[in-house]
Amino acid sequence: MNMLVASLTFLPLFTVAFAHYLWAFGNTWPIRNEALLAQTVVGRPGITKMPNRFVTFVVATALIVFGIVALSLADPVAGGVGLAPFWTLAQSLAARGTRATLFYGARRAEELFYLDVFRNLGVELVLTTEDGSAGEKGRVIAPLDRALAARNADRPVTIYACGPEGMLESTARTAARFDRRCEVSVERIMGCGMGGCYSCVVPMKDEAGGFHHVRSCITGPVIDAAQIVWD
Repeated sequence: MNMLVASLTFLPLFTVAFAHYLWAFGNTWPIRNEALLAQTVVGRPGITKMPNRFVTFVVATALIVFGIVALSLADPVAGGVGLAPFWTLAQSLAARGTRATLFYGARRAEELFYLDVFRNLGVELVLTTEDGSAGEKGRVIAPLDRALAARNADRPVTIYACGPEGMLESTARTAARFDRRCEVSVERIMGCGMGGCYSCVVPMKDEAGGFHHVRSCITGPVIDAAQIVWD
């Protein structure tokens, strides 16, 4: 149903954007009459001229971008106190019109915080606890795996993870298995936070097939999970 709604949102936007692009490049096809084209695209009677071609091009591009955002999804994955950065992320996603599902796991129900804050932002919550006192019993990766398996492979999904490093690795491997982009906020002890002490290094893949260490306080802490050497 959500895919159908998103598609019905995107198709009219794409159609209007296509007419805008045609005009921007000097063509009024399939409506040969400029006045009729203007009334159709702008949506107001009495309009006889299309807008400036450059303005039309910008509007068309904005419509396409908005349509793509309407089709995209975001899956934040939080473990314990790893929930903290997702409040501001959820606000940004809501402002963009991107639908988000928060996969949030903790040891027990008492350690699941601020659920109503996310619900009020329109975020769907999938909860797990290790003792089964709230949501599904077990680790948060299990429902994430099922959700990714059920999604249309052509629909763009970005996964964001923050929490214990074991959870980050499991999330990264799950995302890779479904060919989904994943960004993780790595958990490292940062002695200085300025790149001087090298206490927060993370092994990253290099172009030669090997690996090198990067300082997460400088490169991260949010890093593309596919570039991290987890073994």
